[in-house]
Amino acid sequence: AARTLARLLWQFFAHFTPSAALVDEIATAALASGRVNVRDALRAIFTHAEFYGSAARTGKVRNPVEYVVGLLRALALPAPYDTAQRLDVVQYLMKDMGIQLFHQPNVFGWWRRPETRWVSVPGFQARQLTAGYLAVVATQNAAHALRGWVRGTPESALDTMFGALGAPQAATSQVRARGVQLMNDLRTSGADETTLAIRMFQFAAASPPAQMA
Repeated sequence: AARTLARLLWQFFAHFTPSAALVDEIATAALASGRVNVRDALRAIFTHAEFYGSAARTGKVRNPVEYVVGLLRALALPAPYDTAQRLDVVQYLMKDMGIQLFHQPNVFGWWRRPETRWVSVPGFQARQLTAGYLAVVATQNAAHALRGWVRGTPESALDTMFGALGAPQAATSQVRARGVQLMNDLRTSGADETTLAIRMFQFAAASPPAQMA
């Protein structure tokens, strides 16, 4: 029971392929008190060096909830709600990403399904749409930080956005080069600050660093 718990917790929080030695280590911690203790198992996971390694940081695709919450936190926005239509906008958009909250497909919910569930053309389009929509909401405030992020160099804008999205060190040189080129092209074409902010946030949010957890 302790090994099963250890494996499932690690798969939920880190990645799907923990080694047997790692599972044994977490299971031992879970049984330290004489019976299975979930708190001790979680402490062992969250303080383990492997939990902060590259495999755990990029071992899973963020599910729609993790992705949307990450966007809202990055932009310091509350979840938008359309009072006129009585519509939870985020809930509506997440449906196309593959999750409808409180309507799980079975008793196991969503997380035990293959991660390819989150990787699809409609799902990715929904993620881009959501990132763009939230950026539009943010830029309606003339004092929002997102506007300030694009006033400096493309490099600083990307660093700030990836940092806000929780992936400050994960962006590859290729991703950064594409982002720099995009921002330079937008400026050359005469894009205003609002357009720059929205397009660059969409780019950062659609890149692999922001999709992985």
